[in-house]
Amino acid sequence: MLVVQLGAAVELVNVDLAGPVQRLAQASAPEATLRRIEAVLACRDAVDLNVAPLLAVEAMALALHRG
Repeated sequence: MLVVQLGAAVELVNVDLAGPVQRLAQASAPEATLRRIEAVLACRDAVDLNVAPLLAVEAMALALHRG
C-alpha cells in the first residue's frame, strides 16, 4: 500500500490485489500507513521481549485505532 501511496515505480508483489490496494491507498495517507506498520513492528518486538501476546496485540489494536 505504501508503494502505491508514494507512487513508486516498482511492480506490486500481489498484482491480483492491485484494485483493493489502490482503493485502500487512496483512502489513507502515507503517514498513516507508516504508523500502522510501526504499530505492527512494535507488537512483534514486544512479543520477542516476552510481553504477554494478548497485551502486545491489545496495545497494537489501540495504536491502530488511534491511527
